[in-house]
Amino acid sequence: MFVKAAPDDDPLTAADVAEAAVLRALPHRAPAPDLITLERTHGWTLVVIEHLD
Repeated sequence: MFVKAAPDDDPLTAADVAEAAVLRALPHRAPAPDLITLERTHGWTLVVIEHLD
């Protein structure tokens, strides 16, 4: 897994959430890592994606 985490008020958080939305919308066989989860908790946003070699 690959995890991106940032406080909700960090300017990069919006970009991470947008990336998660794009990954979620792609077909499963697209040449991109699969989104595992997007979590928002305790003032933090975490985007967890599949690790690719």
